[in-house]
Amino acid sequence: MTLQLHHWRLPSRVFLFAAIVVTTTWSFAAQALVNWPQEVAAPEGTIVVYQPQPESLKGNVLTGRAAMSLELKNRKEPVFGAFWFTAIVDTDGDDDVATVRDLKVTKVRWPESKDTDEQRFTKIVEDAVPKSGFLISMKRLSASLATAAQEEKSLADLKNEPPKIVFSDQLAVLLLYD
Repeated sequence: MTLQLHHWRLPSRVFLFAAIVVTTTWSFAAQALVNWPQEVAAPEGTIVVYQPQPESLKGNVLTGRAAMSLELKNRKEPVFGAFWFTAIVDTDGDDDVATVRDLKVTKVRWPESKDTDEQRFTKIVEDAVPKSGFLISMKRLSASLATAAQEEKSLADLKNEPPKIVFSDQLAVLLLYD
């Protein structure tokens, strides 16, 4: 009887050890993923980058946009805007994680911005974003790309031509028919 009890304890201990290792590994992987928003220090102040919105993925080149706020040292109120970027994506199918690296800022915009300011802040934002990149879940990236594709498709069917305006000096009746 004691021999059978001893054999039962060994597999349960191995299972418990395996469960602890897997849980610890998952928690380290989850901690490695970036939490948004991110604050990036720059000489002019702080840049707060909100979660990027991927727009397309062609090969391993990702294009997207992200909202940001510029908390300048010489201003009380932050300036809210957006920047567009291209980046390289490296995927790891085993861990279901993608690394977004080599981020290049292609455009920066905010209300009342001028071309010279946009060029200056494009350089500032690009220099401030970490060159090592960031990690993103493959599921999150796939879902964002699917949403962007659906949004693009729905906008293609959108008709926004102005209606034909008919003006008459005489009394008239509008008659609708299909």
